[in-house]
Amino acid sequence: MNGNQVENPIDLYIYVIDMNDNRPEFRNQVYNGSVDEGSKPGTYVMHVSAFDADDNTTANGMVRYRILSQTPHSPIPNMFTINSETGDIVTVAAGLDCE
Repeated sequence: MNGNQVENPIDLYIYVIDMNDNRPEFRNQVYNGSVDEGSKPGTYVMHVSAFDADDNTTANGMVRYRILSQTPHSPIPNMFTINSETGDIVTVAAGLDCE
């Protein structure tokens, strides 16, 4: 270790930490949801699902969801929200109008 000889065996413990080497992947390439015009806040729209090949007992294998952007940005910029753990998408505000 420091140049001195070791006379007795030494136990050396090595812990291997999972590396985040796999990106999460959605189970489907496209998801289509629908919601009736004028639906109330909290109306269920759809469910998305992804998986991660990393060890699911570590943070690297846990999948969390969030909406990055919404287009169009009107009538309000955040008409929907997603449950970060389940992938369920619901309406946040009233005002969905097709016209």
